[in-house]
Amino acid sequence: MKAVLFDCDGTLIDSEEVHYLAWKAAFQEMGRTLEKQYYIDHFCGLGDVRVAEIARELFGVSDLDGLVCRKDSFYEEYQQVRVEPIAETVEFFLRLHKEKERLGIKLAVVSGARKADILSNLEHIGIDSHFDAILSGKDDVSEYFDLEGTNKPKPYVYLKAAKVLSIEPNECIAIEDSRVGIAAAVGAGCFTIAVPNAFTRDHDLSLAHLRIDSFAKMSVDDFFARC
Repeated sequence: MKAVLFDCDGTLIDSEEVHYLAWKAAFQEMGRTLEKQYYIDHFCGLGDVRVAEIARELFGVSDLDGLVCRKDSFYEEYQQVRVEPIAETVEFFLRLHKEKERLGIKLAVVSGARKADILSNLEHIGIDSHFDAILSGKDDVSEYFDLEGTNKPKPYVYLKAAKVLSIEPNECIAIEDSRVGIAAAVGAGCFTIAVPNAFTRDHDLSLAHLRIDSFAKMSVDDFFARC
């Protein structure tokens, strides 16, 4: 393996609650109620555009751009005070970063979020300069065309990451928290690890090649041995 690719939201950053609250507030402005369990079951891990499309199908929401815009506005507001790192995973990442030269690997973030949000969150926890590449499934896959969309669960952002890193997808380990992200990574051909959080622990994560419930106290060598 030549690279380890980390999702951001729900993997490095404990932001799923913030995304839920932002969507809830945006729906409330349109006279709709978004229950937390419904968000967990149907929206968690999806890109904003896909959530808006589902909202149109289920709730008859017509102004998709307006819905996404309001959600982004609420997220930026809440992000300033609520987003925290997922400590066990970030601490493991730092151990991995320290050993990357010995291991001969590259490190990247491969997220479905907006590029600006990814960079802001990584800067907030102080690791934004530690990656060889940072890819957004919303902003960095314009070279691909798919009538169903190009963000996760489609594989394109992982394919783009491998291309940017000058390696093959099957030389990458992907770390994801949700079924949507896992589908994207597996679809691209990455060896994929599920590391669920409180929002995704009951998701069907069976597509993943390996499940690790926590990186707490896990050494780098133990990690690769398990892989």
